[in-house]
Amino acid sequence: MHGNLLNKMSLEQCYQQIKSLVSNIDSLDVAREVERYRQFWMPDKVRVLLLAESHVRTSQEDFANQWSYQADRLYRGNFVRFVYCLANGEIDLVPIPSNKGTWQFWRLLFSCVNRVSDNRDFSPIMKGTPHDFDLRMRNKIRLLQDLKEAGIWLLDASIAGINGFDGQTKTRVIEQCWQSYVGPVITSLQPKPEVVVVIGAGVEGVLGGKLQGLGLDHRMILQPQARVVGGYFENYRKCFDFCSRSSSLS
Repeated sequence: MHGNLLNKMSLEQCYQQIKSLVSNIDSLDVAREVERYRQFWMPDKVRVLLLAESHVRTSQEDFANQWSYQADRLYRGNFVRFVYCLANGEIDLVPIPSNKGTWQFWRLLFSCVNRVSDNRDFSPIMKGTPHDFDLRMRNKIRLLQDLKEAGIWLLDASIAGINGFDGQTKTRVIEQCWQSYVGPVITSLQPKPEVVVVIGAGVEGVLGGKLQGLGLDHRMILQPQARVVGGYFENYRKCFDFCSRSSSLS
């Protein structure tokens, strides 16, 4: 099904619509590359949908950096600030000073298939913990493969990075993306996801009612960048519980 997803629903049309709302967004090439990575890691059957605001705006200068990992070049592309892009946060692949990555989302993805209780639990995928670059990359690839096999897929509420925009602008962009692209993508998933895990109160506020209108079971956890009294681990626990329900992960 998902091999024809982009043909059925126009990413380009959605992009032009949000471009009319706000000018300083990612280029269309960046949006296309983000979607390509997303499609690469899409399960055959999406059992758990993670609906987030995860990718960060990427300049054309940074996007121009091409990367590849492993001799067969299966893992390759242009640099974008998005967790499904393996070069994001890996200086060995894209050696630019600003390549700090979105490590918070790596932790969140890890918690989808691993019950965590301590920062040390994340050591297999965290920079500086396995000091061997190749070991860390193999661990990250294995995690993404595990997520794909478990039917867990990350979809953003906006096709372009909207970090740094004011709340009203974010809402307008998310609503337009829902109407033109994200909503149709979700309704195209057959069978429908068992649960939608909404990541962030902002996304929940804009799309919660729309998900309910589609008859989708949805739960909310806070953004992984959120500063939470007592720490974020309760959200990691919830994420694991939501993802492992009706699966073999528990």
